[in-house]
Amino acid sequence: LQLLEDSEYDVTADVLDDFIEAYNYRLDFASFSADGTADATNGGMTGLFEFGTAAVAVVTHDSVGALDLDDFIKPLTTVDAVALERGAKWWLHQQMLARVGGIKDGNGRPLFQTALEAPSPGSIGSINGFPLELISVGPNVDGASKNVAAFGDPQAQVVGVRRDFMFEASDQHKWNTLERSFRGWGRAGVKGRKASSLAILKTAAA
Repeated sequence: LQLLEDSEYDVTADVLDDFIEAYNYRLDFASFSADGTADATNGGMTGLFEFGTAAVAVVTHDSVGALDLDDFIKPLTTVDAVALERGAKWWLHQQMLARVGGIKDGNGRPLFQTALEAPSPGSIGSINGFPLELISVGPNVDGASKNVAAFGDPQAQVVGVRRDFMFEASDQHKWNTLERSFRGWGRAGVKGRKASSLAILKTAAA
């Protein structure tokens, strides 16, 4: 009897976790990386890194390691001035932060300041005095002409998410093969409001 009980395992919770992870990934991708193409990957959405105004680093700064303080100041002067008064922040991929962490200003002070070094409520740290929000879906490739970080007014882009996320399991759908089927869905949309309120720091061309 114990062996029979050991063999019983309900995979529903595990499958539900997979659905939630997939849904979160798709929403993050639409919000940050989608290029506007009406296909199964982008869904016609345009993410923040494709919507904002490019702020290209100076010539020869064609990798993250070559960037300096002036390059990280450029996004601040690229956005509309009023964006700086509307809770402006940085968005940066976790792996990009690992690369940016070694960049220092002329006095040898790291551009990225942790929340302990420079208090930044609700953020792990800041760059040039503005809070930083880490993302897991976004640009994370080093090289020439690559997006590095986004900066600007969070209200310059809207992400609308329907309150309900549906998940269902059925033992009837495939009754003839003794299989349980699952399905889950949710609806969301991404809409850019003002490109000039967002700046995308980009490395120079090779």
